[in-house]
Amino acid sequence: MWGFVVFAGHEYRRAGRTLLRLAVLVLLAWLILGVGHSDAASPLPPQRAEGWPEEVAFREAVELWADERFEAL
Repeated sequence: MWGFVVFAGHEYRRAGRTLLRLAVLVLLAWLILGVGHSDAASPLPPQRAEGWPEEVAFREAVELWADERFEAL
């Protein structure tokens, strides 16, 4: 009976150490990989009145296509 209690206590301590190691590993991975950092929320660069050059070129191409002026494309 006492052997089982001692064995259970040993397993409980081992599980606690394993859980602590796992928590430290997760924390280190979170810090190294930068999980809390995201560029998704960063503001867009200021836009000119006519728009970005890519957007202007795309709009011109769509307008030429809509007007069926394929030779100008």
